[in-house]
Amino acid sequence: KQPPKAPVLYIKPINTIIGFQKPIPLPSDVSTLQVGAALGVVIGKNATNVSEKNALEYVAGYTIVNDVSVPHDSVYRPAISQKSRDGFCPVGPWVIERDAIADPNQLSIQVFINGELKQQNTTANLIRPVSQLISEITSFMTLYEGEILLVGVPENPPLAKEGDLVGIEIEG
Repeated sequence: KQPPKAPVLYIKPINTIIGFQKPIPLPSDVSTLQVGAALGVVIGKNATNVSEKNALEYVAGYTIVNDVSVPHDSVYRPAISQKSRDGFCPVGPWVIERDAIADPNQLSIQVFINGELKQQNTTANLIRPVSQLISEITSFMTLYEGEILLVGVPENPPLAKEGDLVGIEIEG
């Protein structure tokens, strides 16, 4: 019943990834989906047992990711059936080079639904800075070149329904 001491991880397998401006499939038994605005960290070279000090050296760049989810209550248990559905991870439209972003821990994030601002937050509110997250994860598993690490989503993600147009903006 306490917050976790290590990152709570889940996997967005290849079946979840779709491109920019592609429609997100709405399961027939679901009326709304959570919009999870996330900074995507694109890994630039294989990373194993990376120190926090050197972690950003393993980053090729950053992208925008919509970590779509069926609404659910638990944030401490893996929500595989709620997060790993086909098309639940729109990515892009492009990757910004690492050095174009001065500090990935200080970026504003906005979510729009049908053109209306529904959420505003910042990566400064992440539980772990990007370099700490990379270090902690690579202490037990390798992150491979080309993989995308989602750094987390703001609390209380807005809900979208069938036909809604979702837009996510991240500073830079």
